[in-house]
Amino acid sequence: MKRKVVPLLTATLVLMVILACGFGIRPTETPPPTKPAVTKAPAPTATNTPQPANTATPAPAPTGAPDVSFAVDRTQIKQGECVTFSWQVENVKAVYYYQEGDRWQDHGVAGQGRRQECPPTSTAFYLRVVKPDDNIDLRQIAITVEPVPTATSAYDPLGGTRWRVLAYLDPAFPGNLRPVLAGTTLTVDFGRDGKVSGSAGCNTYSSTYLLQGNLLAITLPMASSKLCSEPQGIMEQEAAFLALLPAVGSYRLEGDSLFLQSDSGQVIAELVTY
Repeated sequence: MKRKVVPLLTATLVLMVILACGFGIRPTETPPPTKPAVTKAPAPTATNTPQPANTATPAPAPTGAPDVSFAVDRTQIKQGECVTFSWQVENVKAVYYYQEGDRWQDHGVAGQGRRQECPPTSTAFYLRVVKPDDNIDLRQIAITVEPVPTATSAYDPLGGTRWRVLAYLDPAFPGNLRPVLAGTTLTVDFGRDGKVSGSAGCNTYSSTYLLQGNLLAITLPMASSKLCSEPQGIMEQEAAFLALLPAVGSYRLEGDSLFLQSDSGQVIAELVTY
């Protein structure tokens, strides 16, 4: 009986040891390694910066035919007056505006413009246009300047004198001078202020004159507008006489006689003092 107890006790002790090992203090468990947090890449933020557009380079506009316009408000003026030039030029390479005697290279202008000019003497103005094919289009406008007579001086032998016409050159009757019609009087009075006036037979007239040496210039006279019927031919005589005055180019004094001459020296009127 005693021998059976010993193995039983031994088995009991072994079982207790196993139970103690199985249900005693468990060894500290090592926590599993922490997985690294996954960092998400930030989503791209939309910006307001405009992206360059895929645009094509525009083709150059087609060039039209050259167009040139050059004008002036008038071509005849009196000394001291002015004129206005204007120009409009398109589809060309270069434009130059200048007057006679100037270097055109120094006077480049825009394709459209206006310019006021007061030339002291007759002169020409030019618009030089360089076309796309380098050909030149040159436009010219001449301005005629009529000199204004100044007040006569002590050297003016005609200033303050009065004359009556004896005979004149009538284009309707070529040849010798034609006597003034009986019963009519044609007069020429030279003032000391550069003015000339008188009677044309029916109407009175006024004008100006310029004297330089024996050269004499009389501007186109302005006359009143009366009509006369007697004697016959008086109005024709008046028209011929008034048209003759601007044709005077020089004069000659001989005692009490005054001879008006053309530019060629032909006598076109004979007058006597009165």
